[in-house]
Amino acid sequence: MRMFGIVALIVLCPATAVCATIHVPDDFATIQDAIDGAAAGDTVVVRPGTYVENLDFHGRAVSVRSERGPASTVIDGNQSGSVVVFQNGEGGGSIIEGFSLVNGSGTLNPFNYQSGGAVYCYQSSPTISGNVMRHNSVAGFEARGGAVFCGRDSDPAIVGNIIHANSAPLGGGIFCGWDADPVIVCNTIHGNAAADDGGGFYCYFACFPQIVNSIFWNNSAQQGPELYVGDTAHPSVVDISFCDVEGGAASTFVEAGCTINWGAGMIDADPLFADSGIGDFHLTWQSPCRDTGDSVFPGLPANDFEGDPRIALAGVDMGADEFWYHLYRLGAVTPGSSIEVKVAGLPGLPALLGMGTALKDPPTNTPHGDLWLPLPLAAQWSLGSIPAAGILTFPATLPVTWSTGETYPFQALVGPWGGPYTGLTNPMLLIVE
Repeated sequence: MRMFGIVALIVLCPATAVCATIHVPDDFATIQDAIDGAAAGDTVVVRPGTYVENLDFHGRAVSVRSERGPASTVIDGNQSGSVVVFQNGEGGGSIIEGFSLVNGSGTLNPFNYQSGGAVYCYQSSPTISGNVMRHNSVAGFEARGGAVFCGRDSDPAIVGNIIHANSAPLGGGIFCGWDADPVIVCNTIHGNAAADDGGGFYCYFACFPQIVNSIFWNNSAQQGPELYVGDTAHPSVVDISFCDVEGGAASTFVEAGCTINWGAGMIDADPLFADSGIGDFHLTWQSPCRDTGDSVFPGLPANDFEGDPRIALAGVDMGADEFWYHLYRLGAVTPGSSIEVKVAGLPGLPALLGMGTALKDPPTNTPHGDLWLPLPLAAQWSLGSIPAAGILTFPATLPVTWSTGETYPFQALVGPWGGPYTGLTNPMLLIVE
């Protein structure tokens, strides 16, 4: 059952092989064991939970994805190295998708610089899709790439990720260097810090990255808080279009001989996130990033980082989130705790929250989308109307009678049944911690 984004990429199995789906922890206790036991074209599906691991793909063309998306599945690097390593010639069929990648401390690259807190790529071009990379850091002299390091002929596809609150001396968010040409599409790069240069993005030594439909906001550095491009002896060229960059060209630093090609669709306007202070990077209805991206860019993902359709309204949105009918929560799911249930939708429409006894797989197809809850509902609540900002917040206290490990499925209906703009949201599972 798939509930979050996937890159529009088909990985073909060898003609003589049958591709397998491997589950963690059902088939293997750890994600690394599953990768090591997988064959080319296999898919490793990881159940919700927190996994304290440092992964190395070892050159395998396998897809590693979470079952429920980054809100439910965390890979914790435990300050013991990069969370995920690609250093054996991996290509686009090596995929890490749908995780929160946290607490990584990087890998020592061949030049003896600590690099890539969350993801380390060297002479590899994997697909990095639909992840939330936060609170990763690399330290030491000229350490680089607080979240992502792309080094020496690495051309990864970095698609639909939230890259937030990572740090490094060079490239707090993403670093690319030594003939690395990443394609960076539909990412939200926010609140990263570089002690020296390139808070959001640092490009160095003959690189030609392409950046589209992304948001660079509230990053910090001594030079180039949002983007830094060097060096003069080995010029790099960055092509950027349909992005929201705080401060525009003034927030970038471009060394002599290097170039940033500012293409069409560039803006410098507050993206109006739901609440970036607590890490909620959903776009609000009034966001200038809504419907203003490049809808025809080759390789545009079909879904955002949570599984919402990538072009939901008039056009594609900038950033990792696509504004659409969506149900999510903020807060820990523990008995007696308070959480916030949030519903995104068109302003003015009523919202109804339903709780089911289980999830249907497959769901029931309806004129308003997939219905994941069996009828009759176990309970339902009228939440009121979606406000002008497009996100309705409903505070809730969880029952003290809930027990650890129990699962409670929810789904919301936005608009009256049969209405022209009515839609069902994604399902939301509350798994009691």
